[in-house]
Amino acid sequence: MDRINKISLIMLAITLISVVIVYSLNNPVGVIRIGGIFSLAKKVEMNPSMVNIDLGVISEGQGSKSFDNVAKLIVRNSSKIMAKASPTHGYSPSGDNISLIINGEITLSGSNKKYIIQMPCLYSIGGCYRILVLIPGYDAPMDIDPGEYTVNLKISWTAQGSGKVDVNLSIQIIETD
Repeated sequence: MDRINKISLIMLAITLISVVIVYSLNNPVGVIRIGGIFSLAKKVEMNPSMVNIDLGVISEGQGSKSFDNVAKLIVRNSSKIMAKASPTHGYSPSGDNISLIINGEITLSGSNKKYIIQMPCLYSIGGCYRILVLIPGYDAPMDIDPGEYTVNLKISWTAQGSGKVDVNLSIQIIETD
């Protein structure tokens, strides 16, 4: 009997230790969350990836607005960049004739380099005339060195009449090895 009592006592102790271990695992005293975005495959990224800019009500026939630090562009290896306006629409709710020309300028400011992309006739209703020359970053890819760049945007306009317009501007990267 003495041997059976010892075995029972050992089994009871093992069971109690197991219960204590399981109980302590199921009632944590703290949680450490580990998370992040892994973008090792992306050689270039913009953060945030989408920016909404509202010009508000424009009550002047001519003017401009600047938007600083709208995003950060991270370039991990030498690449080529282009800014493109997506097909959008503008209209006059009253059906009146309107005229609108929107020009833009993107400035990428890094610690060692600064790139400026001029975007004449970014969007127009009623015609826009510009000098026919290839503009790096707008008409043709522009080389950009690795680094972190602050994205600044300047929009200028000439308008007549009343209407509404939405323009989508995308920054496209042509990665190189």
